[in-house]
Amino acid sequence: MQTTQPQVDPKKLTNKISALNELLSTHYSVYVHVDSRRPGVIVPPTLKQPQLVLQLGLNMPNPIRALLIDEKGFSATLSFGATPTQVFVPWDAVFLIVGDSGIGCQYPKDAPPEALVKQERVASGAAPLPTNRDPEKHKKLPPGWGVIDGGKK
Repeated sequence: MQTTQPQVDPKKLTNKISALNELLSTHYSVYVHVDSRRPGVIVPPTLKQPQLVLQLGLNMPNPIRALLIDEKGFSATLSFGATPTQVFVPWDAVFLIVGDSGIGCQYPKDAPPEALVKQERVASGAAPLPTNRDPEKHKKLPPGWGVIDGGKK
């Protein structure tokens, strides 16, 4: 687990492709939040839901095989219940990309209504806000970037 804040280059964050590539190059794990009900998403049928979180990483103990990132989306062989499965996710199904440090990029226009309800609950105080991150460290992040999950449990 990393103990220092990863150095993310804001100049490489022009779109979802470059954001994912930058986070993969600076983080051990990257969590991609997907509305897996969207057309074109290929995941096991039991995982078709408003917010599916896929964990990607280049240096994980079980390496992600066949990871391909292009202008259409990304594909990879991921394990679900210890079963390797080929997945594909088009970019319009991605609404949050966050590294294991808590730094990430949100795409609210692509978020399903169910995910927006969760964000509103946190903003209104209906859900507790994380307290173990120092917001002062993140003031210089580029627009669209910030601490998303506030830390680990």
